[in-house]
Amino acid sequence: MNVSAITGGENEPSARFRVRQYLPGLAEHNINVNEHYPFIAKSGRYWYHKYPVPAQILPQLGTAGLRIAARLPAIIESYKTNLTWIQREFLTAFSTTEGLTKSPRVFDVDDAIWLRLKATESFSKKIVRRMDGLICGNSWLADYFSDCNTPTWVIPTGVDTERWRPDCLTSRKELYIGWIGTSGNYQYLYEIEQALFQFFKKFPSVKLLIIADTPPHFSCLPEKNIQFLPWSQDIEVQAVQQMHIGIMPLQDSDWERGKCAFKMLLYMSTGIPVVVSPVGMNREVLQRGRVGFGPRNHSEWIDALTALIVNPELRKQMGNKGREIVEQYYSVKKIVPQLVDIFRSFL
Repeated sequence: MNVSAITGGENEPSARFRVRQYLPGLAEHNINVNEHYPFIAKSGRYWYHKYPVPAQILPQLGTAGLRIAARLPAIIESYKTNLTWIQREFLTAFSTTEGLTKSPRVFDVDDAIWLRLKATESFSKKIVRRMDGLICGNSWLADYFSDCNTPTWVIPTGVDTERWRPDCLTSRKELYIGWIGTSGNYQYLYEIEQALFQFFKKFPSVKLLIIADTPPHFSCLPEKNIQFLPWSQDIEVQAVQQMHIGIMPLQDSDWERGKCAFKMLLYMSTGIPVVVSPVGMNREVLQRGRVGFGPRNHSEWIDALTALIVNPELRKQMGNKGREIVEQYYSVKKIVPQLVDIFRSFL
C-alpha cells in the first residue's frame, strides 16, 4: 500500500510527531509513506500562540497564494498512491485545496484548530466533511467533529520509547524541575510563577530547567534558580533526562482541552514524575495510574512539588509507573498497528 502524507513543513512538530516518526513502523507492515511538505512552511515559527489575533494572520495572507501553490506538487503526487494522509489544514485557519487531493483522504488533527481565528472557525468542519476519515489526537477533538458524519478514530500522539527513555547512568547531583516547549507557551509558566517563587524560597538549591527556543522573562524568580537550554533535536532527550520532575501548567479553556498531553507523555517516557494541570487529556492520563499530581491552584502546585522534591522514592515509583503507562498505551509501537488498521480499511 502506498500513502501520500501531506504535512506542514520539515520542522513542524506536528509533522514530526503525528506522521514522520511512524513511517519506519508502517513500512514494516508494507505501507510505504511518502511525505510531502511545501517549500514555504504552512505557518511561521512563532505563529502557534493561543488565539492569534488578525494582526498575526494578515502578514501570512499576503503570501497565501504562494503557500497554496506550494501544495500543488503534493496534490499531484497524491494521485499516484492509494491513500492521502493530510496532517492539518494547508493554510492555517482556512479551508483551501485539501479537497483536490486524491480520495480516499484521511485528515489528522491534534489541536483545536478552529479557534485560531473567530471569523473562519467553521473552516475545519468544511475540510473534515470532504474527508473519508478523521484521526483526532484526543476524544475532545473527536467530539467537536462528531456532527460531520466522517468516520473518526482517536489516536494519541505516540512517543518513541526507544529514544525517550530513562537514563540510569547519569548522575544528577542538583535537583531540577523541568519544562520543555516553545516560547509561545511561556504564558503557562508565568501563571504559576508565584507558586514557583514560594517553592524556591523553601528549596533554594532546586533549579528550574527550561528547554525552549528563547529564554523566558520571569518577573520575580531568582536567576540563580533558572537554567535555560536552547532547544535542539540533538539535545532534547538528554535535557529532559536531567529533570527530576516534569511540569506542564495549563489554563482551563477550550484551547487547552484540544491539547494532547504530549509534553506530559515525554516526561513519563523518560521515567520522571509529572506535575500537570488536570485539563483535557492531561486528566485522562493522570487517571491511568499514580504518575504524579494534578494541582488546580498555587497552593496545590507548591504542595505537589514539595511532596516530590523531598521524597526520592516517591519520584522513582511515580516515574516507573509513568514509563509503564506510556509503553502500554502511548508508544509508537502501540500506535503503528492502529494506523495500519485504519489505512487498510480503505483498500
